[in-house]
Amino acid sequence: MTPARRYVVTHPHPWSGIGSNLLSLAGTIWFARQLDRDVIVDWRGLSHLKDPSLNYFTEFLEAPPVIQGVRIHYAPCEAWPGPPEPDVDHLPEAAAILKSGDDRPHIVLSAYHGLNRLDAKGDLARQFWILKDFYSYIQPRDFVKRGIDAFADAHFRDSFVVGVNLAQGNGEFAKGQPYHGRVNTDIFSREQTFLRRVRLAYRLAINGLPKYLRKSAKIFFAADSQMMHDLLSQLPNTVTRRKVFPPPGVGRYFSDYKDPGYTDRDAIVDALSDMFLLARCQAMIRNDTAFNYYARISTASFNGNCRDFETLYAKYWSRAVINRGKRYLSR
Repeated sequence: MTPARRYVVTHPHPWSGIGSNLLSLAGTIWFARQLDRDVIVDWRGLSHLKDPSLNYFTEFLEAPPVIQGVRIHYAPCEAWPGPPEPDVDHLPEAAAILKSGDDRPHIVLSAYHGLNRLDAKGDLARQFWILKDFYSYIQPRDFVKRGIDAFADAHFRDSFVVGVNLAQGNGEFAKGQPYHGRVNTDIFSREQTFLRRVRLAYRLAINGLPKYLRKSAKIFFAADSQMMHDLLSQLPNTVTRRKVFPPPGVGRYFSDYKDPGYTDRDAIVDALSDMFLLARCQAMIRNDTAFNYYARISTASFNGNCRDFETLYAKYWSRAVINRGKRYLSR
């Protein structure tokens, strides 16, 4: 008798973003491979879409039947017609499941379940190459790709392009919010200092180029708020794609747009297009959010030409020294 198939279901929390959800899918595939299970991608109910029945993944991304040797199914499907109960999440049990196995037909992962959590003690270099291979399977659907190709053809051709992704969070990283502290938002309030540092990072990114390439170099920036869009637009030689953002202060995951002719689906296409366009640049200036992982990993950190913007501030290094001291004293 053929044994019944068993599955690992990736069902992110509604407020998870595309960067985190792709990292979670990569972790799910690794996890399923250890357990000899198939994967079900259930990206329904995300806050980005008004219609909770839609699977974000299959609506906007190509749906390969196999990724890294693991069979992939997409909800709704025969193996998984409905979403799980809200409290189903076995991430804390992941290590025990890997060690002892699990007979349940479905293991559902909802909290962020990237490879760095599911394989917490794994080799980081090995994880990097797993992720790099994984991202090669992630492709936009044709209607998204056509817009990406058209923009790149119009603005990236015959130019060295430095991608800039400095997430401001649109209130999501503010004090008192769950993701406070993920990035240093204080640096955005001193606008002219901030812009001078971006110019410095840009010069460092193009410094090794011949003069004739430096002259035509430009910045492509992917913003997550109107505030950041308006700020980076003050820089010379910039191009950008997205022009409509959620209302100020409501965070980045929003679907109730009131702009004429602009919908929740348009916002997702804008975000995905920015994510893929960053990977077509030749260098990057970024802060530490999951949104730019696709570009960073798929290009091997732009062959070394990728800068963590916060390292241009003294506070970053003073905090690093303090944290290292704390770790030393705790030994």
